[in-house]
Amino acid sequence: MTERHRDKKAASREVTKTAFRRLGIMFAFILLAVNTYQLSGLGSIVERVDRYNRGVIDEIGAIRGDVYTFGNDLNEIRKFLLLPERKYSFSESGEQSTQAEESLNTRTGQAVYGFMNTLVAERNLQKKSAEARKSIETLMNDQSFKESLKSTGLTASGGIEDTPDGLVQKIAGAGGKSRLEITISKNDLSFSIGSILGLSKMASKEYENLKAEIIRYISENSREMERILTLSEKRKEEVVNFSKDKEVSGLLGKKKIAFSQVPVEEDGSTVFDVTNEEKATLLTVSLSQKDGTISFEGKKYGSIVEMKPAFIEKIKSLDTSSAQDKLIMERRKELETIFKEGAFTELIGAAGMKIALEPRTEYNKILYDVIDSGGKTLFSFFIEMSSGAFKVLQNNEEKDLFQFLQEDGLKKKP
Repeated sequence: MTERHRDKKAASREVTKTAFRRLGIMFAFILLAVNTYQLSGLGSIVERVDRYNRGVIDEIGAIRGDVYTFGNDLNEIRKFLLLPERKYSFSESGEQSTQAEESLNTRTGQAVYGFMNTLVAERNLQKKSAEARKSIETLMNDQSFKESLKSTGLTASGGIEDTPDGLVQKIAGAGGKSRLEITISKNDLSFSIGSILGLSKMASKEYENLKAEIIRYISENSREMERILTLSEKRKEEVVNFSKDKEVSGLLGKKKIAFSQVPVEEDGSTVFDVTNEEKATLLTVSLSQKDGTISFEGKKYGSIVEMKPAFIEKIKSLDTSSAQDKLIMERRKELETIFKEGAFTELIGAAGMKIALEPRTEYNKILYDVIDSGGKTLFSFFIEMSSGAFKVLQNNEEKDLFQFLQEDGLKKKP
């Protein structure tokens, strides 16, 4: 290679380098211009957001100032009325509120505040319960109140019962039977009286007025309560005697059902149940505690004598079968339907056998015997009464009928 040729090649390389440098500078300039434009737009957005936030903060500050002013004005009015000043929640530091909100966003914070809320609620309930107990004990120990109860033939019965909603003192009449209940609420410390007449809330709060209101209520209603309770007891006795009537008790025994001798008190009624052997309720006879009327099957009767024909008619037509009885009946019907099918009779006849359609009963079994031409029992289909299972008895061996199912489904009829 000549010297001239080498110089020409070096000059060419220098020109190429210079072109690349210029191209790089041009790209750098373009990139800088684009970035500058984008940053300028972003700065504008940030500036707008910042202006909006400052506006919101200014508005909140203005509202907060108005609230502070309103609170101060209220305290000025309270001073004028000779009332103590009140410290409002908005006067506390906003920083404390923010910290509490941040704590509630963590599981630990939620647990701590949850525990404290529960603790405070329990302490408040204990305090209210103590106040309620003191109030009702004061009333029960008041001598003039005791004498007032005594004048109407009533007296406090047992101790004060602590229920979830309030404290209850039962008031009894002749024979120690409960006549009414005086209750004080744990929530608002209000008194109420519950009796056969319903629930009546006392309006008075001041002790002497409250005592007078309770005494007046008892005095004005004790005679009516006694009349209704006497009628209710009489009706109960009539219903119990009705269930022991020869015709009624015989029908109940035949149907294997029972008439409850101990009624249940619910919603102003005394309810007697008629139950089957499984203790499932089939019918109810209900006495109204207010007017002594008797309800049966949606109708009301003035006396048990009026109800008797309807009761007897209903019992005669009543299906008193237990769930197990119904299951066995369904199993019998299913099996006997198969035995009467033409395909089955042809199959068993071709084999020289005959089946007894009237079953016989052994311990825990209802059996359908299959006999040969000589009258000898070859095997028996049977229903197990305790479970309702279908089985076969052959050579004194019990087999589950369904073990003879084909693997690919039910065996086809011939």
